[in-house]
Amino acid sequence: MLSARLALPDLMNAQVLDKSTAWHPVGSAALICERVEQILRAVESTTTQHAERRRHKRYPFPHLLTLTPVGNDALTPIAEPMVVVGKDLSVSGLHFYHRSPLPYRRAIVSFDDLPIDIHLLMIASWCRFLRPEWYDSGGKFTHLVTPGPVGRAALE
Repeated sequence: MLSARLALPDLMNAQVLDKSTAWHPVGSAALICERVEQILRAVESTTTQHAERRRHKRYPFPHLLTLTPVGNDALTPIAEPMVVVGKDLSVSGLHFYHRSPLPYRRAIVSFDDLPIDIHLLMIASWCRFLRPEWYDSGGKFTHLVTPGPVGRAALE
């Protein structure tokens, strides 16, 4: 069994995407699956085999991620990005931990501490209170996106 490597992000050289960055769709559901599988290969994580009712296999994903809240157009940032901690990842979505309730449903998930540059639009499906300042949430990936200048494109 391969063990997952948790590398700390290089915050000094990280690309900072602020509210002036818009997001643009660049791929299909098949491309999302391919990119998430690429992420999973990059972290070399595996799980023990057990009976699973879910459609897609989940993989442990203990990595820092950045969520950038986006508006109803699913591309325009509407609030400051927040850092969250991944729990599980599948080709269809993400399960993660965070410090405060999510006031939005749509966000761009950026996999900053990995050696690959992938950004996915996620629609949050649920949020659960665990204890003061700790929440548990999950959502489904809908589009592969790429950063670019504001006003360049919209979802197709």
